[in-house]
Amino acid sequence: MARRLLSHSLNFVPFGSQLKTMGKRWLATVENTPDRSNADGAPYPDQIKARNFEIPGCGGFLLTGRADNLDDYYEVGKEIVYFENTQDLIEKVRHYLHHEDERAAIAQAGYQRTSREHLYAHRFPEIFQRLGLPVEPLQAVRNGSPGQTVEVH
Repeated sequence: MARRLLSHSLNFVPFGSQLKTMGKRWLATVENTPDRSNADGAPYPDQIKARNFEIPGCGGFLLTGRADNLDDYYEVGKEIVYFENTQDLIEKVRHYLHHEDERAAIAQAGYQRTSREHLYAHRFPEIFQRLGLPVEPLQAVRNGSPGQTVEVH
């Protein structure tokens, strides 16, 4: 539980993913477990990457491998789609190529969720608040529309 909370918190700080990687490597040496496995020998899921937000943010359909905590940000099967292994990937690619309306609906739902909750204008106030920095100037950015230039003093 503590590891999950720390992992989730690191998503909001600069270089958080690098800190996660360093921590996992350190734990692997302390626990004498393989680098990509936890103490039970189960592999760690991949980390969230910017593309996990960029693809839906551009209106694209995201079919991705399972990433650590990604389901905290998107509803799997409705806004993005995971695959579990190579065979599952092949099956899902075939399915969504033959079900264009379903694929488009998931892409649209992912776009709407990204626009509503996952823009930098949403993230930076959270990061600044956690760091104890003023967030008031960022509200002007948050309240602007996409593509709009906002002057912040």
